[in-house]
Amino acid sequence: MIIKTENGNYEINHFPDMCPVCHHGIETKVIGSNFTEKNNFSKRTRLELIFRCPRLKCQEAFIGYYHKSTDNSGYEYGNYYLKSVAPYIPEDPLIIEEIKEISPNFVKVYTQSHIAEKYGLDQICGVGYRKALEYLIKDYLTHIHLDKEK
Repeated sequence: MIIKTENGNYEINHFPDMCPVCHHGIETKVIGSNFTEKNNFSKRTRLELIFRCPRLKCQEAFIGYYHKSTDNSGYEYGNYYLKSVAPYIPEDPLIIEEIKEISPNFVKVYTQSHIAEKYGLDQICGVGYRKALEYLIKDYLTHIHLDKEK
């Protein structure tokens, strides 16, 4: 698809089809753009398209970052491909009510670990998941054996 901006026409692979803030499927419309050429600070040209969620309950603006494909030597060619969107707000994980009642500490640590994982913090999230599991096991055993809490 060809996108027309004040800097020229660019061929991109697609628009985002989900809002990164409210996580609903949307039909995006471009409300602005920015184009950055190679320079001393950037190794690649980058096209940034600014979108707004059309849902009345959201209306948040977000940016789609597009980069050109490169070969092994770093030579750019072809179309611009959607690389990422920002801001991205991860959804809370689905946790059943029984677990929420038994172990609020598990829910808090597990949710934080889930968010860390969604942001690509893979070295942190694993430790958090393990800690969440420890809370869940301890709280569950305390729940079924009230007389043996210690």
